Amino acid sequence: MSQVCQSCGVVLHEGPTSKDDERYQSRLCGGEECDRSIAASMRWFPILHHEHVPSDCPQRVPFLIVESHEDQAQRNHDQSLAELARRGGLDPVELWLVTHNLPLYDHDAIPTMARATSWVKCIATRWA
Repeated sequence: MSQVCQSCGVVLHEGPTSKDDERYQSRLCGGEECDRSIAASMRWFPILHHEHVPSDCPQRVPFLIVESHEDQAQRNHDQSLAELARRGGLDPVELWLVTHNLPLYDHDAIPTMARATSWVKCIATRWA
């Protein structure tokens, strides 16, 4: 019996497998088509744009990038991630700080806007 990727249909394994087999437990192939299929169905978190954010900065990143950092978002902005998303999201520097569990005013930890934007581009490119 063939096992196929649940997202894109690529054959993952030909022949019998047991439930303990690592190949049986892997349901997604991880290929580009699979990534695009997953990206089409995922939730997104917006990137706030203002005069200091480069115009080529992506508009959004996958919500899974921020979802485990709810507490840090609350500490930094006194708002939940859902509230921040409704209000336009976070700019690249704010997003970097939240996802690295760093306070908003830790001046030693704050990256430049260019560095934070480059980081956002890397994330967004993976899920484009």
